Amino acid sequence: MPRVSDAPGSNVFQLRPSTKAASRKNARAKRARVTTNRMVFAPQVYRLARKLGRRRKTGAPLRVAAYASYGDEPRTDHLIAELLTGGHEVLLPRMAESGLAWVDVSIEAEPEYAVNSQGIREPQGPDVGLAGVHIVLVPALAVTRAGDRLGQGGGFYDRALAGVPRFADRGPLLAAVVYAHEVLDEPTWPTEPHDIRMDTILTVE
Repeated sequence: MPRVSDAPGSNVFQLRPSTKAASRKNARAKRARVTTNRMVFAPQVYRLARKLGRRRKTGAPLRVAAYASYGDEPRTDHLIAELLTGGHEVLLPRMAESGLAWVDVSIEAEPEYAVNSQGIREPQGPDVGLAGVHIVLVPALAVTRAGDRLGQGGGFYDRALAGVPRFADRGPLLAAVVYAHEVLDEPTWPTEPHDIRMDTILTVE
């Protein structure tokens, strides 16, 4: 039976969905009410980089796995341009049978782009993997403060990150990117063993 919960940032009680599909429908409806796609900026990523501590040499370029925003997601185009202009390395995903392949989009690489079956613009090029990546920015519809992420339902990121070492084991920092109202105290969806938990949250006001 659905439970009643008071979502952070809301003044009304709402029925708590009992399935991921219901939670996604609810999250998409809320996101659709955002009047403009707000942007993610490089300083937000630089603040996340402080969590790396001694894993990154002082002044060394960051290696960031980002993504090309789509639809009403927080916009990442300005962020990607800022990182590249600042001399940092950026990888962007393209859909692959195994989940996601990661393509180097640095100025030197000059990859070509194509629109995939989902209508998302993707770089074309060899899969360089996530070895040596400091931060992975992960799109989400919602995320809990504990790191439980609600994705779009394709499972691409869960598959792509399944074999990646966790941050505690010197793997990359996994950061869910959401609007502030999409950060929840607890999940409104059932969590499953294959769900990859995020290490931190990048919120867009």
